[in-house]
Amino acid sequence: PESKIDTCYIETLSRDGDSIEYKTHLCSAHAKIWKNAQAMIDAADDPLKQQMAADYAAALWLNELNRMYEEILAVCDTNAMIAVLNERVGYNLRVTNKQMAMRVADPSQTLQISQTVAGMWQAKCMDLCTLINTAPNARPDSIFSVERVGNEKPDAEKCSCLYGDSGNDEPEFADSFCAMHAVTYEMMTMSFPKVPSSLSTKVSAC
Repeated sequence: PESKIDTCYIETLSRDGDSIEYKTHLCSAHAKIWKNAQAMIDAADDPLKQQMAADYAAALWLNELNRMYEEILAVCDTNAMIAVLNERVGYNLRVTNKQMAMRVADPSQTLQISQTVAGMWQAKCMDLCTLINTAPNARPDSIFSVERVGNEKPDAEKCSCLYGDSGNDEPEFADSFCAMHAVTYEMMTMSFPKVPSSLSTKVSAC
């Protein structure tokens, strides 16, 4: 289904067992940013220009992310502002840790590091775009809906995450997820997928 508002979102195309097929859509504003960044990436014909293009893409998405956070903070009360700032710092730390880990693994992979950072800033922009523009109960293709639909399937009866009762009125959970909920957990912990360079992936501009 098409989104009725101009927002980034993920469309679930199909679900088969422990696999899910989905498509990423960009809102009109983020589609423009992606196209601007991609134009420079496509034009880069040597290592130096490729590095500059990746840094440029990272800067574009970081600037947009900062703008979106400021937009959110402008309408927050004190408690909400603290929560947003903590989340913002946490994500920035996640990006920094990723950079450091990649540098330790291979100091020469500067291009890959910049590309990864750009992808993480882009993913967060898309995430915030969905949160800002779409109410939770109006996200038919959110991961929460994926899990809800999965729980309604016959396979849900095979769930082995919960395997018993401790006798203290508290359930006992297995050390790992069942096949169905493992997919849900994986999707919840990963960032929004990076839009491929091919425009065959639909870009939403509702």
